[in-house]
Amino acid sequence: MAHTPELAALLDRAQRACDDLATVRDEVAITRVETQRLIALARKASSPDSRIAPAAPISLIVEEPPTEVDPHLLALEVLRMMRELLNGFPVEWQVKIVKAITARTMLIVAAQIHKPPLTPAA
Repeated sequence: MAHTPELAALLDRAQRACDDLATVRDEVAITRVETQRLIALARKASSPDSRIAPAAPISLIVEEPPTEVDPHLLALEVLRMMRELLNGFPVEWQVKIVKAITARTMLIVAAQIHKPPLTPAA
């Protein structure tokens, strides 16, 4: 089957896009694992009793903060911790980490948008 130059160019662009997506996926996975390790180390270092085990790995399940905690104050504390954690990295890695966090957030938003509505059983 003969391909037109336009079709060949389109197929080439599609292949490059697939390769780029695979590379980004691999980098996000590496960044996610490293972020989980750093968070576990930070929690362990900041705990009053260093014998406390690090927290479980981050998952895509979002839990609501306790109602007695002001979400604004909690968000400010998280941002402060993120700043402290990111300061030890070169700028390029800081950007990658923030991109990984953003990607995770977008996955959560997409999952919430596409969540099937609950309907009562007949």
